[in-house]
Order: sequence, then structure tokens, then C-alpha cells
Amino acid sequence: MLQGLSISIALATLTFPLAPVQVPDIQAKVAEIQQAARTPPTAPQAEPEVKPPPDPPAPVTAATRLPAPTLNLPPRSVLMCESGGNYQAQNPISSASGGWQMINSTAWGAARAIGRPDLVGRPARTWTRYEQDLAAAWLWDDGRGKSHWRACL
Repeated sequence: MLQGLSISIALATLTFPLAPVQVPDIQAKVAEIQQAARTPPTAPQAEPEVKPPPDPPAPVTAATRLPAPTLNLPPRSVLMCESGGNYQAQNPISSASGGWQMINSTAWGAARAIGRPDLVGRPARTWTRYEQDLAAAWLWDDGRGKSHWRACL
């Protein structure tokens, strides 16, 4: 171990004390590196595939059970008589609106019956065409509800 360092400059000699230095065991480090070189590398482990959870099934309501092609609607002549086929029509003297000109209380009762309470409180003219047709089909009831449209039959 070195105890100090002496430097001679022209006429003076300066001495600087040095802190003790520890040298790591080089032989052990060399052996560790050689061992690592002899060991075959391991194949990297594949991360397990993470799949997102499946979407929950859609709630089954009257709207999802009864697709549009199977609706038994009132005759098209009723639609044309009531609104001229305009699903956004509004009666100027009553709350009747939409293609089938349902007054609010009737439309909202139909909305509850077809499992669509979210439509209650909104005039039928703000519903989609399908929602209006679904409510009209429920009211029509294979012709038993024709009294709802007696003025056009």
C-alpha cells in the first residue's frame, strides 16, 4: 500500500498523504465472467397475452326482441294520413307528434310497454323512426288498437 506521494519541485519537496486504496479481487471477477460466458442463455419468457374483458351482453328489452322487419304496423295509409310520412311532424293544436301522431300520454304509455322508459317525457317526434314504429306496432296490436287512428281508417 502506498503511504504518501512525494513531488520534488526545484528547491522544495512536497509530500501528500494518500488514502488507502482497496483493489477488488480481480481473480473472482474474472471467474464470474468466465462462468457467465459458459452458461447458455435462457430463452426470454413470453409475456402472457392480456385480453380485454368481453363486453357485457346488451340488455334484452322489447326493442331488442322485436326487430323492425317483423313489426305489424298500422297500414302505411295511416302514416300518410297522420303526418304525410314525416316522423318529425308536430300537431299545432295538441301534443300529438311524430309519424303516427301519438299524443304524449299515449306515446309514453307505449314507451313503458315496450321497455323504453327512457323515452318517457320526450315527444314522439324526437324519437327515432324505429322507436316510433315500435310504439305504433304495440298500439296497433294486430288491428285491435285501430281506434287510435280511427280518423284515418
